Amino acid sequence: MDWDYHDKYFTKEEIDERFKVFEKEKTFGQVDERDVFHNQVPAKGIAGCVIEQSVLHMKQNAMQEADLSVLQSDGTYKDTELKTTGVEISNKQSEKYCAKEPMSITAVSIGTIEHEEFIGSHFYNKIAHLIFVFYLYQRNEGQKVVPYTDYEKFPILGYEFLDIADDPEELEKFENDWRLAHDYLLSIENNPDRYDLYPLLHQKIKQNLFYIDIAPRFKLKPKQSPRFRFKKSYVNTLFQQFYAEKMKKKKLEKLQKDFSSYSELDDRLHALTEQYRGKTIEELVDILHIHKLSVAGREGEQFLRPKFSKRISETIVVKMLGGTSRSISNIELFNKIGLIGKTITITSSGIETEEMKLFTMDLDEIMDETLSFENTSYYEYFSTHQILCIVFEEPSEEAMLNDNIFLGFKRLAFDETIINGMIKDVYMDICDKINNGKIVESFCYLKDGSQRINKTGRPMVSINFPKQKDGDIFVRGTGKDSTVKPWVFKGDAIDGSGIVHTYSQQIWIKGRYITNELKKIDFI
Repeated sequence: MDWDYHDKYFTKEEIDERFKVFEKEKTFGQVDERDVFHNQVPAKGIAGCVIEQSVLHMKQNAMQEADLSVLQSDGTYKDTELKTTGVEISNKQSEKYCAKEPMSITAVSIGTIEHEEFIGSHFYNKIAHLIFVFYLYQRNEGQKVVPYTDYEKFPILGYEFLDIADDPEELEKFENDWRLAHDYLLSIENNPDRYDLYPLLHQKIKQNLFYIDIAPRFKLKPKQSPRFRFKKSYVNTLFQQFYAEKMKKKKLEKLQKDFSSYSELDDRLHALTEQYRGKTIEELVDILHIHKLSVAGREGEQFLRPKFSKRISETIVVKMLGGTSRSISNIELFNKIGLIGKTITITSSGIETEEMKLFTMDLDEIMDETLSFENTSYYEYFSTHQILCIVFEEPSEEAMLNDNIFLGFKRLAFDETIINGMIKDVYMDICDKINNGKIVESFCYLKDGSQRINKTGRPMVSINFPKQKDGDIFVRGTGKDSTVKPWVFKGDAIDGSGIVHTYSQQIWIKGRYITNELKKIDFI
């Protein structure tokens, strides 16, 4: 059939008009009026090809150039990249969907980037103007990899223009990230051992990267070239803000004072430490005028004291930074950069009082045996997230939370040696047991030898995943009650069926391990 074709030049209004076809979350198949799914060769990148050819009516283009050129408010056309990105059902209660993976931007181009300026660099041209099209990535039960032909069933959730070049504050963050890579590579350009140093690029700079990461590692044989990527946390935050607006829900909070790098944020946190170190939680609540939700009296006391939740420390930090949210997880910037706030309460002897919950594991990913460890969300979490530790000291075992004393902030990143050591060991152990039928279910017993019974009146059971007694990284199940166990495996079941039902599993880390690591790190 002879089709009419549109060139690469569009106004935003034209794109808005053409993208109205996405309304009511139509699938790629439903908008594929030019039957790209059955004619496209190769099939890789099929989602973007459907948008370009069937929705925007452009010709198939294999050239290494910007997908579109969009008219800007200043009357000029700007090259614009079209990015289709999948989201999937989230295992967090706070969000319906989440980003599926980090998003590739462009090659690092070792040998070229060293002699580029940021404005005009290949990286800049790839991020300056973008259009994100979000779709829901859906696997069938037991399906490890979805073939490209099945993408036609995926619903399109909507789209978002992102003009980073027109937002000086956001552009500065990306420039700072790019410059970290540029400066490292420039510093080793003439080093005779540079080919041994290139693979260390991400490891050397990751602790200071805001929005991007770099993967895979450089290799000569077999040849493997590193690429800049948007962090998964960055892509997810873009989607959450888009989806909140679409669903008319509250968006993440933007701090009045912005930070363009970790060094800027660290400077502010250091100043706050100098200002407030030694103050108790109750004193900080008063100083920062934080609303007291409830009060509680104590036997023998002549007055009532405020009663705070364990999350009060995060509220205090947000207030210190000029925000109004109760939790660091509600701050847009911290979500984008993958900075997770955690309260660390230590005793006067330096022992951490609680274990730390990190995240819920992705079962579909664990069962995909073709996936290398470095390409898992498990690896990505430890590699690209950092923990902002809000450190308090507990004056005594009897003291109220109100009396805990603020000591300051420490920022914890997981070293590659740790990630590829004990962290990887736990992941591989879980994968082995799940994929090779080695799950063993057993009853739980009290110290007196009697069987433990849960709240639903059923005997409590456990499975042989790594537990707290086994190491610093361990697994705990999570669920509403024992009647809801969504994970199903082959294994040694108590009932003899050979099928084990269990809760979703979360990764935890020992409080004492965190404390020991923090002893090696100075306060910010």
